[in-house]
Amino acid sequence: MPSSDTQLLNKIVKKNLYYDKRSRELATNVVKPKYKLAGNSILEEYFFNILTTTLMACKTEFTLTIQQTDWEDKRNGRYLNEPVSYCDLTKYELLDKLTLLKKMRDRHNKFRRVAKLADAKYEQLQNLQTKFASCLYVSSQTKDMIDRGISDALDKIASKLGLK
Repeated sequence: MPSSDTQLLNKIVKKNLYYDKRSRELATNVVKPKYKLAGNSILEEYFFNILTTTLMACKTEFTLTIQQTDWEDKRNGRYLNEPVSYCDLTKYELLDKLTLLKKMRDRHNKFRRVAKLADAKYEQLQNLQTKFASCLYVSSQTKDMIDRGISDALDKIASKLGLK
């Protein structure tokens, strides 16, 4: 991987919030801006939780409420002016390395870091993930994907194996 690719990908850090101006809805194929909370990255795949300001769009039992004060190192952006945002564990996206690099290089997309989620709030997200994993009506595949994206334990294992 060229060094410029590595430098760009090193900017994607767990707990950071990124603005993706040209995010494509998988179900509708509509392109619209989204804010994405970075999780783990393993083997050229990058996990992001998709945030919203609309509680009605969420499965409330799997949703973390994030207050404006839960963000650190905020950069300018309309989204972060909202008093509350929501992180529904069931709304996530996996981006492969090439897709992510393309988004980051696209000057019109402006895929950029806008804030960092406070450690205490991220811990609440991990606790919610544990609750999510115990639900009987959620598929094993979905549970595994969420665990893979959020778990600190998996992050540590990947580092030890040299996969990060």
